[in-house]
Amino acid sequence: MKNPKVSFIIPSFNCAAFLPHAVKSCQEQTYPNIEIVIVDDASTDTTGEYLKWLSAQKDQRIKIIRNEKNLGRSASRNIGNKAATGTILAVLDADDLAVSTRAEWTAKKMTTCQMVYGSAVVMDALGNALNEINAGPIDFAKCVESKMNGIVHSSVAYTKDIALKFPYSEGKVASLGLDDYELEIRL
Repeated sequence: MKNPKVSFIIPSFNCAAFLPHAVKSCQEQTYPNIEIVIVDDASTDTTGEYLKWLSAQKDQRIKIIRNEKNLGRSASRNIGNKAATGTILAVLDADDLAVSTRAEWTAKKMTTCQMVYGSAVVMDALGNALNEINAGPIDFAKCVESKMNGIVHSSVAYTKDIALKFPYSEGKVASLGLDDYELEIRL
């Protein structure tokens, strides 16, 4: 498919200080065919006010969903994945940023696979680079030894078909904060 739509899925709970930056990083993509799906997980901070303002901006690429009660990030990701209209879904946490070429790079790479992930830069609150995580092939022995898989979840993208076939686990795994790692293992 030429120029498939890339949907950024952003679950958010009480991230009013970071969410505008995450959304702006999606709006500034070099790839034009994008959608931004924000799932507000019943935030109690000023996220609601920001989302009202954002809605008034009439950016047709933005879809806002509000959970009536806090369901957790896995359930919110699953809700966003189902609501997305793109054929490619890009994970982005509300406190992370997407480089401006992420959707373009992802669409290009997804012509030959159903899931991709990339490198990431860890920054402090002022935008200073603290550490770089370089993506590479998964080495199962190293994963077991280090108890890490080397995948930064906010760099992951997968097809909508895969997202619907393999939803995020919403039970004990999610409550332990291992839902992203567990999904990556299944994928």
